[in-house]
Amino acid sequence: MRLTKFIQREKNLTYSEYPSHFIWMAEQREWKPRKKGVSIGRLTYIPSGLGELDYLRLLLNFKKGCCDYDNNRSVNGVIYKTYKEVCYAMELLTEDKEFTDAIIETNNLASGIQLRRLLVTLLFMNTMSRHEEVWNKTWKLLSDDIVYQKRKEFNLPGINLCFLKVYNILFSSTNDIVFLLGLTIEEGQLENLCLLQVEDLLLSNGKSLKHFNSLPQPIHSDSFIYENRFIIDELNYDKIQMSEMHASLFQSLTTKQLDVYENIMTTVLSQVGGFFSYTVMVAREKRLCGKLCLLPLDQKV
Repeated sequence: MRLTKFIQREKNLTYSEYPSHFIWMAEQREWKPRKKGVSIGRLTYIPSGLGELDYLRLLLNFKKGCCDYDNNRSVNGVIYKTYKEVCYAMELLTEDKEFTDAIIETNNLASGIQLRRLLVTLLFMNTMSRHEEVWNKTWKLLSDDIVYQKRKEFNLPGINLCFLKVYNILFSSTNDIVFLLGLTIEEGQLENLCLLQVEDLLLSNGKSLKHFNSLPQPIHSDSFIYENRFIIDELNYDKIQMSEMHASLFQSLTTKQLDVYENIMTTVLSQVGGFFSYTVMVAREKRLCGKLCLLPLDQKV
């Protein structure tokens, strides 16, 4: 009966309230009921930037009956993977709407680089809970000037927007708009470039995106693509037009050509690398002669 009474009392206490009713026995490493005296419980201060430790401290101040790790991470019978998720389930954390609104409102007055500096400042405040949500809602604003910077850097200017509207009115085909616009960057690559610039700002202040696990991490191996004019020229083509041309030419392949195509594409898509040697018959001066065609492939293709 006494044990049951103690257990029931534990379930109605937060972790900071334990010292008021129990005494911690260091040698036995267990709590025993307090018989006399008064003690005020307190939890050690944890800086906000420490992530899960900070969320655990917040949780222990409100959740009652914390006795083991599974119990600490459960809410209404659901066991969560992180203490951060538990805090959200208990509505102890906000949705960070004020940070998103701050970036959106500043966008009316500031440039892209100024917005990225604002984001870094907000990250250093250690008061943002859901970094990934703020990023997903604002990264397009944060990267607004990157395409312009790259066009200016490599002398690939885009056309005037008024001219583009006139072009759309006069011509029904839009296949050439990609080239008229100058340099274009796909969304995934643009987001990566923005992450790289945010990373540089963080590194200059002694931090990194690695300190914010919920944020997407930049792919450094792709950073060279938009640093080399020759690579940019090769990649800056009309993908829709090329796709249509591919579909048209694919239909005209012979059986042997189709076998060659499938062998090469399978190797390229699987990224295993390979070396192919094929004999191509070329007509010259009404005669057929054999010509050796070597197609080397490596894992980077």
